[in-house]
Amino acid sequence: MPDFSKHQSVNSYCGFEMKSGETQNGSRSDQATNPTAGPFFDLSHAVKQCCNSYDMFRDMVGFYFDEAISLVTQIKTALAEKDGERLGGTAHELKGTILYLGAPQVAATLKKLEDARRDLPWDEASLLVEQLTGELAELEQKLAPHRKTRG
Repeated sequence: MPDFSKHQSVNSYCGFEMKSGETQNGSRSDQATNPTAGPFFDLSHAVKQCCNSYDMFRDMVGFYFDEAISLVTQIKTALAEKDGERLGGTAHELKGTILYLGAPQVAATLKKLEDARRDLPWDEASLLVEQLTGELAELEQKLAPHRKTRG
């Protein structure tokens, strides 16, 4: 299995660099400019984001489930401590995985939280964390059938 640790991005593994919302051919998806334009979860888009490899997508699903609980806990702690830098940085870290999982609405929520380090009111950030929690619960239901079994 390829190593997609923090030291190697999926983009560099695939041999190209994409901006958020770009497809592999460099075009912008409608979901990048309007996250609610498409479905909440798009398996076809997710596989395309993962070098057109369903197996790689399943690896990303595994990484999500391995890291998400910890990252969401860090986001909630940063919110409670009113630490905008940590809130934004952790949201950015989780957004990187979410972009490859075909969930642009969740990525958009994370982007708003990422921008929290730039004077987002704390009550608004709190509402976004609540929204994120609900979106991640829905995403996890959609990703669960694609999760590799460990055995």
